[in-house]
Amino acid sequence: MWDNTKLFECFWGHGYVKPEEKSKLEYHGLDFFTENNGYDFSDFKEVNGLGINGTCNLSEGQTEHWIRRMK
Repeated sequence: MWDNTKLFECFWGHGYVKPEEKSKLEYHGLDFFTENNGYDFSDFKEVNGLGINGTCNLSEGQTEHWIRRMK
């Protein structure tokens, strides 16, 4: 069972938004990090293992995406 009491700040920048748009910042629980949303099991494990204020960088190539655990 996933711990939905965890809260994450998710940032999407270059490669996820159009150049004329602002970067995107959203807050999600652990249940957001599924294959349906583009995360594989290793991504889920990395996010789930974060301590409070811990970050992981899921940027690849020309894309910018990072996650920080808030609580």
